[in-house]
Amino acid sequence: MAKDKSGKGIARAVVSVVGRPHAGVLTDTDGSFEIAALAPGPASVEVTAPDFESEKVMTNVTAGQVAEVAVALTPRARTGHVRGKTIDAQGHAVEATLKFSGAQALETRTDNGGLYQAALLPGPYKVVAEAPGLPTRESQFDLVADSNRQVDLVLRPISPDLTVSDTEIVLRDPIKFKVGTPKLAPGWQAELDGVVALMEDRPDIRILRVEAHWDPSAAAKAKEITDAQAAAVKDYLTKKGIAADRIEAVGMSADQPLVPNVTPAYKAKNRRLELHIIR
Repeated sequence: MAKDKSGKGIARAVVSVVGRPHAGVLTDTDGSFEIAALAPGPASVEVTAPDFESEKVMTNVTAGQVAEVAVALTPRARTGHVRGKTIDAQGHAVEATLKFSGAQALETRTDNGGLYQAALLPGPYKVVAEAPGLPTRESQFDLVADSNRQVDLVLRPISPDLTVSDTEIVLRDPIKFKVGTPKLAPGWQAELDGVVALMEDRPDIRILRVEAHWDPSAAAKAKEITDAQAAAVKDYLTKKGIAADRIEAVGMSADQPLVPNVTPAYKAKNRRLELHIIR
């Protein structure tokens, strides 16, 4: 008898005797089977069925007697398939190690063409791609049973205009707004493009907090000035494709000076823009 874990018979399962290729039958609708004319002695009986893990059991065949064999099959876990390619910023294939975490943990490698594929249990996943000499790249996705999911990963170096730590992003050429309507010079836009690329590559940066600071010379208008400056940076980043809920724009007025506001140089130092990482 071939049955599932609940005791229900499995119809049309294939029953064979290992080492005896011609001794094979299909189970009946109730899961029962019979194999006749087996030579006496030990026999390994294997049962396979669609959507179940195959199973083997040992029995002993005695001449003139019927050997009763009951085999319980375990349902095969339904999986989905994820496949894709790892490339660099120029589109060239990159050999990488891929680490999946989520409903199932798996580590695998691409081939030398950057291609990979894996069968995984359904559920939410994070995949991290690692390659020598390049920053890691991660992506999140949901996998459905019996589906195919394409996840391509671009591994590109961090812009040389940026210095990135666990808590902040520092621009090589700090943004220094003048009084009036905030305007982003082309050089600053290029730096912010590097921030856009970084946030695309780093979904673990949940929120980027843009803080604009000023000096006391603007008096009561300092808050209005810094609100507009932080908003200008957020507006640029969102227009480049970063989700608005990942950017928090905050005008800090003149409340957090780096140095005392006692000289023009010190006041200029306090007029600044900071980019803070919130995970």
